[in-house]
Amino acid sequence: DTGLRDGGPAAEVTPPISASPLWPGYTPQPQRPAQTEPTSVTPSYPPLPGVTVPAAGLRAVPLEKLLKNDPVMPRGVLGTAPGGCASRCTMRDPVYRDLTGDGREELVVAVDEIGLRMTWVEVYRAFGNRVRPVLVLYDLTGLTIETYGRDLVVNVVRGDGLTTTRYRWNGTVMAPVTPGNDAQDAEGTPTP
Repeated sequence: DTGLRDGGPAAEVTPPISASPLWPGYTPQPQRPAQTEPTSVTPSYPPLPGVTVPAAGLRAVPLEKLLKNDPVMPRGVLGTAPGGCASRCTMRDPVYRDLTGDGREELVVAVDEIGLRMTWVEVYRAFGNRVRPVLVLYDLTGLTIETYGRDLVVNVVRGDGLTTTRYRWNGTVMAPVTPGNDAQDAEGTPTP
């Protein structure tokens, strides 16, 4: 008798959360060192006028219409809709991810403004048949973004090194995670 016995089926193993780049093929252009501070605007925004979300969700909303009706989008960036602004800015492919945990996808839009050396990022969320921004930020051109669970992680290289900011849905907007409110990971379970 070796003392070994069958304990039944093994518990199911869940892989750990890992980072997932939103634009895996994107390579930032080399930047001159700058001492610009990131700007993030996190108030609650009103729904976009003239934009309705069909039952199919945000993927069914024409991107150009959404950008033209977004009063938060700077007028200079508005020309970045498909077909415009080719000489001084580029629009990255729109990305859809569930960042709020409600089973519906949010839309992440990023525009690189080469002349100003800035990247403008907005995250849109559908509320019923209306849509509104839930994160608006801009920083140095070349920033990269990845998801970590449902969190959005923004990385930017400045003259003083890499800065990483993690944003999480707080029920109203995607807000920066600060050292007092990150006691739970992106899946809502306590971190060790």
